[in-house]
Amino acid sequence: GVQTCALPISSDGILVLDAGGRVLYLNRAAQEVTGYARDGLAGRPLAQIVPLAYRAHLADAIRRSIRNEPVDNFDLELVTTSGDTIVVSVASIGILSEQEAAIFAFRDVTIARDLEHELRRTTEFLERILNSAVDGIIAADLRGNILLFNQGAERICGYRGIDIVGKMSVKDLYAPGVAQEVMRLIRSAEHGGR
Repeated sequence: GVQTCALPISSDGILVLDAGGRVLYLNRAAQEVTGYARDGLAGRPLAQIVPLAYRAHLADAIRRSIRNEPVDNFDLELVTTSGDTIVVSVASIGILSEQEAAIFAFRDVTIARDLEHELRRTTEFLERILNSAVDGIIAADLRGNILLFNQGAERICGYRGIDIVGKMSVKDLYAPGVAQEVMRLIRSAEHGGR
C-alpha cells in the first residue's frame, strides 16, 4: 500500500485517495463532516458516497492530481451516513503525486451554496418585477455608473439596457450640466440633505 505522511490538524476535511479513488486516509474533520468513521470509509471508493452526476468530475480531479496537473477548486456533493446530501468545496493538494495518491482538502459549504441559490432566485424575481414596471427605472452608483436600466427605461430613452449597464454614465442621459444640478438638488437641505 501507499504510505501516507502525517498531516497537520486542520479544520478542513482531508482525504487521501489512490488512483482508483479508494480512500487511503481521512482526518477527524473529514469524519465529522461525512459522519463516517475512518474504518467505515477507508479502503472504499469515495464515489460510493458521491452522487452519480459528480463522479466523472471527481475521477478527472483524481487523475489530474496524481499527474501533478493543476486542479481548480470544485464543488462536490457527498451523502453522509445520515443520508443527507451536503456540498463541499474541494481543493487539490498535489504533494503525494510521486506515491500515485491524490490529497484533497474540503469544507462544508452547503449553507453558503443554499444562500447563493436563494439570493440568485431573489435577484431574478426582483429583476422580473423591475422589468414589468411601466415606469423607467435607472440606478447608478455614486460615480454615476449605470447599474440598472429596466425595460421601461429602454422604451423611454431609446437605449438597450445591455448597451448601457456598466458601459455608460448616468450623466450621458442628461443635457450637459443637468446631471450635476440634479445631484445638487438631491443633496440640498430642501430635499433631505445627504
